Amino acid sequence: MAYAQLFGLDASAVNETNFETVFGNLLEGVFLGIDNECRVSRQAAASVNVDTGTFVTGGVFGRVSALENVAVAPAAAGNARYDRITLQRDNATNALTIVVMSGAEAILPAVPAVPALTRAGGIYQISLARVYVVAAGIVDDADVTDERGEPTLCGYVSGKAYEQVARGHVEGNRQAGGWSAYGHATLMAFQGMYLTGNPAGQCIDNASAALQDADGVALTQTTLNVAGNYAYTVGADDPGVINAPCHCRNYWSVFECKFKPSVVANLRLFVGLSDAVLVANIIGVDDPGGSYAGLQFCHGAATRGDATLKWAHENAGGGQVLVDTGITPTAVAYIFRLTFRADGSYAHFELMDTSRNILASYWTNAATLPPVATRMLPWSGIETRAAAAISISQYYANGVNRKT
Repeated sequence: MAYAQLFGLDASAVNETNFETVFGNLLEGVFLGIDNECRVSRQAAASVNVDTGTFVTGGVFGRVSALENVAVAPAAAGNARYDRITLQRDNATNALTIVVMSGAEAILPAVPAVPALTRAGGIYQISLARVYVVAAGIVDDADVTDERGEPTLCGYVSGKAYEQVARGHVEGNRQAGGWSAYGHATLMAFQGMYLTGNPAGQCIDNASAALQDADGVALTQTTLNVAGNYAYTVGADDPGVINAPCHCRNYWSVFECKFKPSVVANLRLFVGLSDAVLVANIIGVDDPGGSYAGLQFCHGAATRGDATLKWAHENAGGGQVLVDTGITPTAVAYIFRLTFRADGSYAHFELMDTSRNILASYWTNAATLPPVATRMLPWSGIETRAAAAISISQYYANGVNRKT
């Protein structure tokens, strides 16, 4: 066993409030900058690795001193399940352990529920990661979702008085991204998705990259006070440049963006990936041309009149596919995640709240997705459908794009 208790509040009431009181408003979670910060990664179809790091849970300090391999059971045939990899303090045994919290299985394509953390009865847990499991086990790296940065699930250890600053710093790092992007047969670095320029006069924003609110650090894109205006961010100043960093369908790709609309009436919205070279092709119409995959909402005059968010994708002009998420949008922050599987066979769409609770999920096969080898740029944007300025805040957009 490579994890152990260091010191803390033995046999005390295990909750964060008690810990804050005793240790001067210190918040629980994982310590930044110590070893590998307890990062969870896929090791095989039936296990994950928990890397080294120091943490606090249930008022007790602990350490993972060496890489720990943790077994994860496969789901039943035709089923799927979400598990959580947690660090747990149990007062009955005075022990810190790594515990896999298994969720209830759902028959595909139904969305399985994410198990709730236990924080009562002498047990206190923090979640390091959420794992998506099917009959074949953990299919690839994209099935492990990091939850360390979410304060309600885990968080990073910080003083309570500086919680917002620390949280903003974490979001700022996520904004910078960890892209390994594809561009014309070349792998290149690509930092995030923020755009501060104004190519072709089509990007209207307040250049407030340092803006911070309750959801972290954001760039706010704002339309003019004229119907038909739109604002967007994209992964390159000129999306027509052949070497523009982008995703490619024959690579293993994960795209993720955290965003928040200021209003949900009289707007078009798109967040996702597209091969469109003009913003009007993807944001300014209900049915974009070309190939794309993302989250769409079209409400107001001369639109579909959506009441709920839609999964939207198209295969090279083969006709738009729309699937209802069942989620009525509100002016709150969301996280959208899109995963293309390594073999190019299908994609997984997820919509989450800011605590990474799954609001809606959707699978689709390759026949209705952008073709393999399609170069796709990351987009987030809005178009106002009434004579009023509207905005969308983008807190981060990042992803990975690899051959294997």
